[in-house]
Amino acid sequence: MDILKLYFIDVLKYKFFDFGGRASRAEFWYFHLFYFLLIFLYSLFDTSYIGSIGLLGGLQTVLSKIFGVALFVLLIPRFALVVRRLHDVDKSGWYYLVKLIPLIGGLILFVWFISEGYHGNNKWGPNPYEIAEDESYSHLLVDD
Repeated sequence: MDILKLYFIDVLKYKFFDFGGRASRAEFWYFHLFYFLLIFLYSLFDTSYIGSIGLLGGLQTVLSKIFGVALFVLLIPRFALVVRRLHDVDKSGWYYLVKLIPLIGGLILFVWFISEGYHGNNKWGPNPYEIAEDESYSHLLVDD
């Protein structure tokens, strides 16, 4: 439960519109783990997938709308996290536009997202792992 709080809830509470600074690999990937879990739950309740079965009736429609709104609201903090992760590998947030290159754009981004962050300070701030050493959640961080 501490991982959920540290990497998902705290990102939403404190870094919702934060496009500055850096994000560690752990912060990025744990957030996306919970994000994809929400996508999975949304797909379970989406009326276009199991609407003909009608197992849950009206509750299914309500749950589908709730998860749909949640995923829509998470677009901004997810984009901010992507920009901060690019900052950690010493790239500008504009490099996210690489995604528009067919076939290889997503692969290039994936390589950057799994890469170890820039050691020490860069123009976007200090190394997130050096900051975390002083915080109470440092025991949860995955070492690079």
